[in-house]
Amino acid sequence: MHQISRLEIEELNKRLTWLFSIRWFASIIVFILILISHSILQLNIKIFPAILIPIFIFFYNFIFSFLIDNIRTRTMFKLVNLQLFLDITSIVLLTYFTGGTENPVSFLCIFPLIFAGILLPPRNCFFFTFYTITLYNLLIFLSYYNLVPFYHIFSKQSDIFLDRPYILMNTFFFSLTMIITSISIVSIMNRLREKESHIIRLQNLTKKQKGRLEIKAKNLSRLYTLKNSFMLQVEHQLKSPLAGSLSIIDILLNRFKKLSERDKKDFLVAIMKKLKLMQEMIIDLLNLARIKDPDYQPDSEKLWVNINAMIKNVIQNQAGLIQKKKNQIIFNEMEGLEDIFISEKQILLCLSNIIHNAIKYTEKGKIIINLRKKKSFIVIDVIDTGIGISLRDRKNIFREFYRAHNVKDVGIEGTGLGLYITYEVIRKLGGDIKVKSRLGKGSAFSLFIPVH
Repeated sequence: MHQISRLEIEELNKRLTWLFSIRWFASIIVFILILISHSILQLNIKIFPAILIPIFIFFYNFIFSFLIDNIRTRTMFKLVNLQLFLDITSIVLLTYFTGGTENPVSFLCIFPLIFAGILLPPRNCFFFTFYTITLYNLLIFLSYYNLVPFYHIFSKQSDIFLDRPYILMNTFFFSLTMIITSISIVSIMNRLREKESHIIRLQNLTKKQKGRLEIKAKNLSRLYTLKNSFMLQVEHQLKSPLAGSLSIIDILLNRFKKLSERDKKDFLVAIMKKLKLMQEMIIDLLNLARIKDPDYQPDSEKLWVNINAMIKNVIQNQAGLIQKKKNQIIFNEMEGLEDIFISEKQILLCLSNIIHNAIKYTEKGKIIINLRKKKSFIVIDVIDTGIGISLRDRKNIFREFYRAHNVKDVGIEGTGLGLYITYEVIRKLGGDIKVKSRLGKGSAFSLFIPVH
């Protein structure tokens, strides 16, 4: 059972104050938007139940904000559960009374799930995910089978939003988005809560052994500060692909009947790209959390590794992207290279990131991979003829979440974590990474792998 710590109580109080403010603002804005949509835009909104929902949100927010300062800790957590339950229910019902599948408002359910993952134990977050998906899909399918009314928002004659393939597509993407959101936030919070519990235990020990544990206690307190900063960065990075997906879905919903099959397919491909970017972000975040763990020891994963074979494997795995980018890749093997005893997982992660970047940022060009020995290192040079990196960006590319300016200009998506993770991993292994580049001419990354 999840133990409630003092730091969690303090954090809960701070975030609840912010949540109350957001809810005040949201209920007023929704109320105004409903009136404008009905009176001015003449949308077919079921005005009476729709207008009651923001009023209800405003009312229960007032009650909870009054009660929260006068209750015990366990009752506080019960009230948090109740608030999130009411938030999700209100958003889904608002969606139902304002067009159902015609209205992308349902994707706002993401935000209560994020708060559930941050404020509550994982099982509560997964429960709310299950509840959200069940309630939304139940209303959609009841509408489809005419067991409850379907309230059109755009046109009473349009039946495209009750078409079976469209219903299945809508419920699939909604459910997938909810599941990805809950799994990603719970995965991050689990690791952070472990560190938080460790901090609490050591803080109690410092009362008796302050002198001996003073340095360690300060370092662990710093981890808690970094946690909040890291969470803000994660929230920002996850919002970007989600917002992109919502924007595309909104366009698809509003113009579905007018779009050709090719255009519909293009929209779905665009949504899938956004979801893949989100998946890439989650994988990078999990790798990042792993390498930042001070207890993690890459030495425990050491195996005898053949670098030539590993590079061939990475190239083979990137064959699809190489073909898509119309690139030529040349690997100059190093004959007589003996196997080295090192962490295979970490070296594979570094090689995959560097080679993938070289392919991704090169169009109709050439990537050359060379192997050489320098003192006590095996050096892997990955040279491309891609877009290159400016001098200003070269000073920052190994920073967390940093992306070069020319990459953003050409519209190539990424997480901004690959090079940072590679840098941290190779340094932990006792190696190094260096880069040479000219803007518009290409780049050369060199991985220095220690040979023990």
